[in-house]
Amino acid sequence: MIRGNPLRALLTTFAAGAMPDVPGISVGSPITDNFLSVTNEGRLGYSVGPQMLFHAPALNPWLQVIH
Repeated sequence: MIRGNPLRALLTTFAAGAMPDVPGISVGSPITDNFLSVTNEGRLGYSVGPQMLFHAPALNPWLQVIH
């Protein structure tokens, strides 16, 4: 992303920190959601592990509207 559009990457990094915190919605930035920080916080298993496979059907927007 930085190589393709450096200005957008810079603005997105700063804008993510200025966005208000909404319960249930997490807006990350490249600084807070990189491989090392996610591993350190213990969230890597959900990002790439079997939990993502089992929770993927719940991410379907049509199911979110119905439930």
